[in-house]
Amino acid sequence: MSHVESTESDKVNSTHETNGDHHRSKISIENEFQSSIEQTSTDQPDGNRVNKKKKRNKSTKINPSEQLNGKHYQDKSDEGQVNNQTNGQVNGEVNNQTNGQVNGEVNNQIADTQSTDKQQSIDKVDIDKSSDTAEVQDKQSNDTEIDNNQENNKMNIDIEHKPEDNVNILIDSPNKIITVHHDTSTTDENTNLLEQSKKKDDSEQSDTKLTSIESKRPELLLTENNLTNNGNKLIIAAILIFKFFTYFIIKIIALFHPSKRNQLPPINEPLLLLSASEITERIKNGQLKCEHIISAYINRIESVQPKLNAMVDNCFEEAIAKAKEIDEQLKDPRLAAKLKKLPLLGVPFTCKDSISVKGLVLTAGVLIRKGIKAEEDSTVIKNLREAGAIPLGITNTPELVLWCDSDNNLYGRTNNPYDLSRIVGGSSGGEGCLIAAAGSLIGVGSDVAGSIRIPSMFCGTFGHKTTLKYVPVDGMFPKPPEAYKSFLCYGPICRYARDLPLALKVFGGEATNELRLDEPVDLKKMKIYYMEHDGGNPLTSFVDQRIINCMHRVIKYFKEEYGIEAEQININKFKYSLAFFGTVCVKGEMKIEDYVSRTGHLNVYWELFKSLFGKSDITRPILIQIINQNSPYCDANSASYKKFTEMLASLKPKVHELLGDNAVLMLPTWPTVAPKHKTTILRGFDATYVAIMNSMEIPATHCTVGLTKEEGLPIGFSVAAAPGRDRISIAFAQEIERRFGGWVPPQSQ
Repeated sequence: MSHVESTESDKVNSTHETNGDHHRSKISIENEFQSSIEQTSTDQPDGNRVNKKKKRNKSTKINPSEQLNGKHYQDKSDEGQVNNQTNGQVNGEVNNQTNGQVNGEVNNQIADTQSTDKQQSIDKVDIDKSSDTAEVQDKQSNDTEIDNNQENNKMNIDIEHKPEDNVNILIDSPNKIITVHHDTSTTDENTNLLEQSKKKDDSEQSDTKLTSIESKRPELLLTENNLTNNGNKLIIAAILIFKFFTYFIIKIIALFHPSKRNQLPPINEPLLLLSASEITERIKNGQLKCEHIISAYINRIESVQPKLNAMVDNCFEEAIAKAKEIDEQLKDPRLAAKLKKLPLLGVPFTCKDSISVKGLVLTAGVLIRKGIKAEEDSTVIKNLREAGAIPLGITNTPELVLWCDSDNNLYGRTNNPYDLSRIVGGSSGGEGCLIAAAGSLIGVGSDVAGSIRIPSMFCGTFGHKTTLKYVPVDGMFPKPPEAYKSFLCYGPICRYARDLPLALKVFGGEATNELRLDEPVDLKKMKIYYMEHDGGNPLTSFVDQRIINCMHRVIKYFKEEYGIEAEQININKFKYSLAFFGTVCVKGEMKIEDYVSRTGHLNVYWELFKSLFGKSDITRPILIQIINQNSPYCDANSASYKKFTEMLASLKPKVHELLGDNAVLMLPTWPTVAPKHKTTILRGFDATYVAIMNSMEIPATHCTVGLTKEEGLPIGFSVAAAPGRDRISIAFAQEIERRFGGWVPPQSQ
């Protein structure tokens, strides 16, 4: 048997799963060791080993690497006790004792604790008043040494009732599994005990340890709640029916959008393949004319625009004139000295149709704003111009930049450069599309719930959601409500990860000096956490296995190259991502009708009906957003609003603490590759993966890792870091680009 080590905080959660004749119950144990709690055990001296041969009723599988921190827990209850003794006797109790001696027993006793003031730790779990606060003291004997210094050890216990009346206790952490089978003839009371311990869902617990592993398989999380309740069974059945219905409808719609791959003209101009830093350096050295690079990009845009419909307004004449002016000034030694200090001299860029660029359209795809142009530049555009960059035009977005598909009734839809039958994402979809098609090099995007990272995922580019406050957010339409300031940021979309720091420094100006973007990152000292799903939202799509495989390829590389052992975690409250986002959409903060209707009033349901036949001036996603504004999450007086606001405030600092100074968190950007056109209305919940980074107020970078073999579509994932540690996630993305190649040109005819 193995000595089990536990950290200073473990988590208690039990989950019952019913599947045919199988009944599974999951208990995660979490509780901080308090000095005020009585200790009934003493430390085992380092190096002390006890070897014993144990008899087991059924079977015991023990991973030799299993170790617990020697932390002491005790768990008592009036309902019943489970005893699993590995000496061949089963007494119906599991009782963990850490008295410094190895007795070959796994014992759990549930004890009452009286004082509520012991819940001051952030890792402590609130248990329903009908069930006493659980404190479990755990210790098992093994042929391994005790390591009292091991940190962040996680534990899961699954109890599965099988037809043969055996109990399977599974202690699961990323590196260890212990399985014990024994007779359950005397454990009828255990079910009642386990049902009591999970009367509260994780969402109702005031705190949770972030690194506890609830499940590594998203499909199991469909049955996270106690399924012994018939109401919950109906909910799960309804969810499964919804998912099946969604899958069926999407497949039917896809039949009307056959794949259109290899439709773009080839990239024959080598200048289009240069990075921003390479272009600037060549212009400054006289190796490249600024006019030549701008002309090359304009020609490329004109050749791909008929297929992609990515650009909605341009300033080509002004761009050529500016390029010629730069070339002339470089001939003058006095002027050239000044120009050569500009970090983006002669680099072309584009901007999404929601950020002000003087003289160009500012409509956000809203039909009633047709022809309206920006009267002045936003601060980020001013900074780009002052750095020597040259704007080429404005790109398409969803209506009011409030959806994940760049399709609107003013300009139409934008098509994916890798397959014209698929979407480009949103809301910065036109940017991601044009950059991937080699029609632009740097794009100005905004991100309130993944608007930079989703297009980067679908179009195979690199996009960075910045830490708040470092890039000025102004000149935007629609004007963001005050509550959005904790979610909204501007950031760059680039074809090459190596251009991200340069673009970000220019976007934010001197304010970005605090980010130390030029400071090298020691990858060997980096910590890597990863999640394969969003924590268990049953309404999101299952994660494409190819995305998970892609993540594991990168994990394997960092282990082999830098000796970093990535750690799989599950922050299960991430599944409430969209509810967190809903708390900022407070009713009255932003009345969508005011932006899409000339009168400010409309019959939403009548417009929704008309949209089914293409007769409404407003897109369906916006109509649904209007309806959603009346949801409880957006009502500041509702219990749901208060619940998720408090949960978000509690969770955010824990995520920041987990990431620290040098850690990253890998997570799918979107659970699938780019979807087909007209299918996103059924996939709105999938935005939970990107919206959580905005809720947590942490920087995140989408990393592209090439194309899928089957469809030739871009694939990748996001990596997040702590606030102000943008250089950590960007350095991670740059290493991925260096090793795996990054952006791949769309295949041509």
